[in-house]
Amino acid sequence: MERMSVSEASGHFDEVVDRVASEGITVELERDHRVVARISPATPVTAGIKELKVSELNKVFSELPRLGKEEAEAFARDIDEARKEIPPESDPWG
Repeated sequence: MERMSVSEASGHFDEVVDRVASEGITVELERDHRVVARISPATPVTAGIKELKVSELNKVFSELPRLGKEEAEAFARDIDEARKEIPPESDPWG
């Protein structure tokens, strides 16, 4: 959810509406530091998305952009750091 002043939204109203429709965000409009209105999508963003069959997933994944070497290494480091934050599994009955 994003917030902006009523005057800012009025100056960029077309852009605000486009983002609400395409990204599915809600924009809260403020006047005197108080939310006075909200602009939100009329339909869920998923309304135009085609349902996929499991058999189509490999094709979808194969068409996704690939990470570069540096991006992949940074991602691996992030995963390693996240794993350190997770406590080890334990058997509550054993």
